[in-house]
Amino acid sequence: MKWTFRCLLLTLLLVVGGIATAAEPLRIDGSSAEAAKASYLKMAKKLPPAQQQALGLAVLKLNLDGVQSAYQAMDRDTSIVGIRERVDGMTAEEIIALGETATGVKIEAVPAPASAH
Repeated sequence: MKWTFRCLLLTLLLVVGGIATAAEPLRIDGSSAEAAKASYLKMAKKLPPAQQQALGLAVLKLNLDGVQSAYQAMDRDTSIVGIRERVDGMTAEEIIALGETATGVKIEAVPAPASAH
């Protein structure tokens, strides 16, 4: 009886612990450039390819939001570092949604060309 109770208790702890871990989405740490890069890479690796692409496009759009010319765009850091303070604490879904609000920037994903073998 004790063994069954211990197994049940252990199973319950593992399930509850797994739910708590799975329920907490990854967030950008904008405290420094290095922390932003590391948290962004960790976040992107956990996403399926379509969401990775959407996240990358959102980051690019947010970096270019308000740019009026190619000359202005040349001096911008278009990585997560360029917007780290703006997206500090956000999840991938929140960053993607914020990217949709970028005005004056139209960037669309296109499929990669088929490789010639």
